[in-house]
Amino acid sequence: MDIELLKKFENYLLALGQGLDYYKIIQIYLKYCDNHNINIYEIKYDQYSQFLVDIKQRQNKKGKYISNGRINNFIKAVRKFYVFLTDSQNLDSNILDTIHKFKYLAEEKKIIKCIGSKELPKIISGGITFIRRIKPEKMKSLIYFMFYTGLRSQEIVNLRRKNIDLINLTAVVKLPSKNKEERYVYFPEHVAKLAKRYFEIELETKNAFNVSYGQIRYLMKKLNEYMLLDGELTPHSLRHSFTNMLAEEEISVRVAQKLLGHKDMNSTLRYYNPSDKLIENIYHNHFSEKKKIEIKKGMQDGLTENL
Repeated sequence: MDIELLKKFENYLLALGQGLDYYKIIQIYLKYCDNHNINIYEIKYDQYSQFLVDIKQRQNKKGKYISNGRINNFIKAVRKFYVFLTDSQNLDSNILDTIHKFKYLAEEKKIIKCIGSKELPKIISGGITFIRRIKPEKMKSLIYFMFYTGLRSQEIVNLRRKNIDLINLTAVVKLPSKNKEERYVYFPEHVAKLAKRYFEIELETKNAFNVSYGQIRYLMKKLNEYMLLDGELTPHSLRHSFTNMLAEEEISVRVAQKLLGHKDMNSTLRYYNPSDKLIENIYHNHFSEKKKIEIKKGMQDGLTENL
């Protein structure tokens, strides 16, 4: 395995502000190529296809076969790896055509359980009781901040305290792109108070919340273990919960798109998917007795004007 190449790919991912899941997948890919005498610079479609078949037939720790969603992560990682090779080593771009011939597999739609703001205190209280490796103030401020901003893990890891304005309740998020784009996110006053309390007791060393991807994953894993939640708590589910909260507050999908940092509206629509119960409540709130009176009065006024 080319350790030096793997290290360069790791630095490439870090420079883009991405997690290291792709790095771990490429470790597996390079080891596979070594074991099967495959030249990564000249890989053929059949060889790549067989690699994915072999991965598909592996079993996870629970004895189940790897899901299509997990296979798609391998496909994404290998695509990213060859984009890196093409950019950094002037590799013939035709190899990208070979890699892109293998399409994503169909995935079962998973219903992601959203949590509400009223559930957060109970979840965090349980975490403080059972998790000792993370300070209570840090845990509380981190989870509340993620819940009320909808930030991705990579955005949290890239966030610095100088980018957080606790007075005006805003934060500037640096997007991992060549254009160095930025966007604003917002948070309520009680979240600012929690962050301020944590910032006062722990100096910034790594980033605003002094956390790594691994620590965020560890925290979510332990919260799931101890709280026996109805649905899995992950950074992704917190992001969905944030979007669901926007829908509850009847904030437009266009505004949600800006807050989530999506360039494509279709990405937002995958998150912004109000439940049937929420739609029912919003509908009845709009057409309550008070609303009916206002509508009826408006109709009568219109008739009077016409006369």
